[in-house]
Amino acid sequence: MLYAAPRIMTILAYFWPLFASTTVFLVAVIAFGGVSKFSTEDRGHGEKAGEGLLDYVTGVPEHTQEPPNF
Repeated sequence: MLYAAPRIMTILAYFWPLFASTTVFLVAVIAFGGVSKFSTEDRGHGEKAGEGLLDYVTGVPEHTQEPPNF
C-alpha cells in the first residue's frame, strides 16, 4: 500500500495553488471582517450593517408616506 501511494511532496506540488488561494481568501475574510466589525460599532443608530443597501435593492423607500386617496 505504501509503495503505490504518492509521496507527500507530489501531493503538495499538485495542490499548492489550492492551498495558496484558500490561505489568501481566509486572510482577506479575517482582515475585512475585522474592519467591518469596527465600522458597524461607530454607527450608533441601532441600524444593522447593510440595511440601507437592502432597502435600496428591494425598492423600499426610507421614509414612507401615505398614498393620496382619490
